[in-house]
Amino acid sequence: MIKMKKLSLLFNTLFAKNEELAENRKNIVIEQFFAGTTNTLVSNNYFTGLLILLKLNETTIGNISVLNSLGGVFQAFSVLFLGKYKRKKNIIIFWKGIAYFLNIILIGCIPFLGLNELSKTMAIFTLIFSVTFISGIINPGMAAWHVKSIPREIRNNYFSFFTVALNAVTFLVTFFSGRIADEFKAGGNELLGLMVLRIFATIAAVFDLIWLQKIREYPDASESRSVSLKMLSVPLRDNTYRKTILVSVLWAFSSSITGPYYNLYLLKDMHVQYTTMALVNMCFIVTLFLFIPVWSRKIRKTSYFKTLGFLMSLFLLHYFILSCVTSSTMILYPIGACYSYIFQAGISVITAGLPYYQIADEKQISYIGCYSTASSIATFLGTEVGTLFITFSTKANIVLFGLTFGNIQLLMVFSAFVMFCSTMWIRKIEKNLQQERKSA
Repeated sequence: MIKMKKLSLLFNTLFAKNEELAENRKNIVIEQFFAGTTNTLVSNNYFTGLLILLKLNETTIGNISVLNSLGGVFQAFSVLFLGKYKRKKNIIIFWKGIAYFLNIILIGCIPFLGLNELSKTMAIFTLIFSVTFISGIINPGMAAWHVKSIPREIRNNYFSFFTVALNAVTFLVTFFSGRIADEFKAGGNELLGLMVLRIFATIAAVFDLIWLQKIREYPDASESRSVSLKMLSVPLRDNTYRKTILVSVLWAFSSSITGPYYNLYLLKDMHVQYTTMALVNMCFIVTLFLFIPVWSRKIRKTSYFKTLGFLMSLFLLHYFILSCVTSSTMILYPIGACYSYIFQAGISVITAGLPYYQIADEKQISYIGCYSTASSIATFLGTEVGTLFITFSTKANIVLFGLTFGNIQLLMVFSAFVMFCSTMWIRKIEKNLQQERKSA
């Protein structure tokens, strides 16, 4: 467990210094708290719940998740849109505000427009694509803007603290928002409850935009304001960073196959309450405090790649546990979830820092954009594979050990198999890197 003395020392190292960069880091964390709160209130369980209320079928919900990840593919083109601007801060803030308006306000209006199923589906598809496209364009620029306030020597400590703090806030928000949603659902007005959450999301979004204004921008003097398609291939010509991208792709693909389907299974088939799911998710905060120091030490002693492969090989076992959850074995749900959190704590630290691992000091928007696009494509493909699996196995039922495995449970087993193959590939990449270091 993180001792209070060590936590205090870490906080002072990252934020308490009387310097501009430390103040920037403090504002970045606060801004991310508001951004995380906003996204929590309009995504995941609550967005799935809204789609269920709109009476959309499972395949359509899966396709919406696919579209959500497809928009991120455009992150590689961020440098073409933002690269010509020396100062990108105000442009990023403006378009983030537009994305919030589309995601929170306009999507929230759809249930009240009296649209038929096709029109509702098309409206959601259009808005989700627009939001993810805008986010894809501005996110690499925002990451490159923020990382200039996080020197290399403190990045591991920063991302360890950041992961704990942000997830703690996110899960607290999830718990209390779950209570609100369940109160309205118990009163027969779940839709109103979800709209109340969107009002809170609007407030948090406003504070997010305000805090973004507080973060100073340090333009990269080495960046050329002349942009071309050649800039898109710069990261791919960097052998080390190319391996970093491949590792992120293997994780993103294998971890996204389950898509929204397991939450859909819990909400629709098992009738699990939002509060129950939030309480289980709250256990993640405890595991973060307990295990992030453990996994951070392992990262420092070995490497990002080796630690990620190790954690994934243990994380994948939770898919088998969750696949056995039925109305008579519901206790396996919190057991499987809490087991996964132990290893997800370390994976969260790695995935937070991986885009900046071995990144060059120049042309960082190109690097981050390429990394994010590759991860988004992998997420898109993983979600699409999961959707195809569900579509073609609708009537699949297998009985083992007295338990009936439907298509969603079988999807969990399939995900575990794909993740196992991914860990084998990551280990091979790590071995190749070790051989290259020895021969260098």
